[in-house]
Amino acid sequence: MHKSAERAKPCVLSPEIRELSEVYFMSLDCPRSLTMYILLKYDEFDQVASSRATPSDYASPEAYHLAALASDWLRKYPGLPLAVDPEIEAKKSWYQSEEECRATNEKFSSCLPQTTQLLAEVAAEFIGRVLGPCPLDLTPRFGPGATVSDPARATTVLDKVSTRPTVTEEGKLFLSLWQDTAWERSHLSHDGYKKDTYDADTVEGNTFFTVPKTATTHRGCAKGPSINVAYQLAVGNVMRDRLLRSCGLNLAKGQEYHSQLAQTGSLYGTFATLDSERASDTMSLSVVNLLLSKSGFWGDLLRSLREPKTFIDNKWVVLEKFSAMGNGYTFELETLVFLSLCYSVAWAHQLGGFPGTYAGLTAEDLVRRRLITVYGDDVIVPAFLASDTIAILHEFGFTVNLKKSYFEGEFRE
Repeated sequence: MHKSAERAKPCVLSPEIRELSEVYFMSLDCPRSLTMYILLKYDEFDQVASSRATPSDYASPEAYHLAALASDWLRKYPGLPLAVDPEIEAKKSWYQSEEECRATNEKFSSCLPQTTQLLAEVAAEFIGRVLGPCPLDLTPRFGPGATVSDPARATTVLDKVSTRPTVTEEGKLFLSLWQDTAWERSHLSHDGYKKDTYDADTVEGNTFFTVPKTATTHRGCAKGPSINVAYQLAVGNVMRDRLLRSCGLNLAKGQEYHSQLAQTGSLYGTFATLDSERASDTMSLSVVNLLLSKSGFWGDLLRSLREPKTFIDNKWVVLEKFSAMGNGYTFELETLVFLSLCYSVAWAHQLGGFPGTYAGLTAEDLVRRRLITVYGDDVIVPAFLASDTIAILHEFGFTVNLKKSYFEGEFRE
């Protein structure tokens, strides 16, 4: 699975899609749309699917907008006859992320440079303050996604309380909480005894699957055991509440706020927007363990609910990452990890004083005033912190996508 495999190309693209695309490209009437028209005309489908417009290549926002419309028109269309298989590309990305996490775990198992160790401690202390005491009780929650117990076609609450629950060996710690819930009671027979066929089934981990992303690659996800996922979602909800209470970071409105701040950055150059590649898949076990080291029992809580293995290519693979896409708390944990690393960079800068309008503020002020903000792996920081933030993210095993990160010029995303 580490090598790309070609599949037989369909003879032609759908005539209706071809005609519609040609009319659309002509209507845009710009150099990029002409290029896309020609590529489509001569069946250069792989170039059509991989085409991108870079803002710095254009003299005006209007010119970039037209070029982006042309480039992205067929980028996610699943019917393009391409040389690559999106499923195989998704698996290649998964294995690449695991290899990067392995390298990060190995790196963090040895003696770290003094600066890295210091910033890790600052970030860990920040996370400890944000999370506060570990919750004493959790109520399982049901999300809309599939689990090991529940296929994608049957994911309503009724479906999920009706199927046989699944749980990892480590997740069995939560069976005492699960007992006597309405969910657990639904598995009792009328005479009050459990149906043997509905006892929780122990599984080794999650199951890899994909969802559509672009024409060239799918997005890798994981279906976790149903009991693990239900309590992961409960933990994620607690983490959201703590982020809101401690930092004023409302994840329910994160996208909207990021759009506003990105617009401000575009107008005045005051903010940088940073995007990372495969962020949740490169959140390594060692980095998360280190950053949770000053958060009391939170580390134990998250580790007991994570899935230690993934079933992929008909085999179980022990994970180097901390949690997969599909884990119920991955998004919140990812937000907190990135926010803590951004905070550590600001903390280091405040020792020499912040420049300009930020003079007199502290790293805590930048977070509380939402001048540093994170939504998953979408990071916005004051522009003067951008280069050092990119460096520290790289140090902790993340790869900032410089093609989708903006800290100069008049464009932000």
